[in-house]
Amino acid sequence: MKTFTILLINLLIGLSVFAQPKAEAVEIPADKKYKYYSKRMKRTAKPDKATGEANDIHSVAYGIAALQKTKKKRSTKKVVEFVAPKMEALADYLNSQMTTWKVKMEETQDPAEQVNYQLRIVSALLDYEKAVAAYNALPANKRSMLPEISLPESETAFRAMLQTETDKLAEKNNIAAETYYQQAAEQKDATHWKEHRTRYELLSKVQYYNPQYDNIDAEVSEARKQATCDVLLAYNNRSSRKITTASTGELSNARLRKSVQSRLGRNRKFKKDGLVNMVNGSNADNADVKIVFTIQNVSITKDRDKKPVTEQHSKTSKTTVGKKETDKTAATKTITATSNTYSKRSTITYSGYYTIIDTATGEQIGGDDFEATSKWSATWVTVSGDKKALPAKVKKLPAKEPAYPSVDEMMDTKGKGVDALTERITAIITPYALKWQ
Repeated sequence: MKTFTILLINLLIGLSVFAQPKAEAVEIPADKKYKYYSKRMKRTAKPDKATGEANDIHSVAYGIAALQKTKKKRSTKKVVEFVAPKMEALADYLNSQMTTWKVKMEETQDPAEQVNYQLRIVSALLDYEKAVAAYNALPANKRSMLPEISLPESETAFRAMLQTETDKLAEKNNIAAETYYQQAAEQKDATHWKEHRTRYELLSKVQYYNPQYDNIDAEVSEARKQATCDVLLAYNNRSSRKITTASTGELSNARLRKSVQSRLGRNRKFKKDGLVNMVNGSNADNADVKIVFTIQNVSITKDRDKKPVTEQHSKTSKTTVGKKETDKTAATKTITATSNTYSKRSTITYSGYYTIIDTATGEQIGGDDFEATSKWSATWVTVSGDKKALPAKVKKLPAKEPAYPSVDEMMDTKGKGVDALTERITAIITPYALKWQ
């Protein structure tokens, strides 16, 4: 039977499973204005929020790009004063950063962190090479304003060093993939979806660090199925009233699931491609979690204002009296009206309780009483006097008292009655679904 996918999560830590970590030089667009490069020149010289580190190589690269764009002496002077000290120490800065990352790489046993530090080393070399190329591309008059920067070794030696570090990155990617695969193998006999979720996340890492790992695509696909939390949503209507919808008549579990699914899908906290499925009744035996809402009572209340809201309105207009210019005089005319505004309301309330069961263990993991309400209201007005004196908001009100909606209309007044019920159910389910995704 058809399975409705509510929401799915992006793979662990936001990584694409089809793109192995690869080092790339910073991308500096060529079609921006001076201000763009100048801002980034200063921003990259400050510690980054994520890493806590500044990046002098990026700062120099943006500074050179800014210098390339400007023709103003003042702007040129600002850029030179900012990047010149960094350029004088740029080779030492590169060596210092690489040394720091290599030390940290030796200190950690985490394969992901080792890949990250090696990735920084290769990226820094590529960035440095790109900064040197940008410096060499400057016009001679602007290049003469800056300290010279060049590759720390001969081009041949630099290329060899870059290749060595790139090979190390590939090796560490493979080590990371193998490490996570061995950890995933320890979860192979998992029985609960939460345990399968751990295995799936580990295999996803294997796929990320080595997309060519033997049979990894098939293993990730199978692990994903086992890691998905299948949720059965149902309701029992034990009230004396039928809950109806305009399109399908009496509310069904299928309609409820579809409505809740749609609302969950609109929640911004849910990520695309997720691991929570809403299953229908025919798949109930395979559900990991069962959520049942029992409606015990559907009540409707009616009330109206005992007294109308009475308001006095007046409006003054000016007119000119007299035919001849010498005889014309200004006259004023005041008109009045009295309005009596009435209001009436009707509220439908669904009340009952819900239970959430982990079907694998039989444990009740949630449950409580719940209530959902949907309201209808109407306002009308009676007027005495000159209607021209009424303000626009009063003129728009109907003059005839509307009838109360019937019970069926309250349950499905343009879907609002059922919408109120499904919105409440969705609000209850959402925190659980966020945990399971």
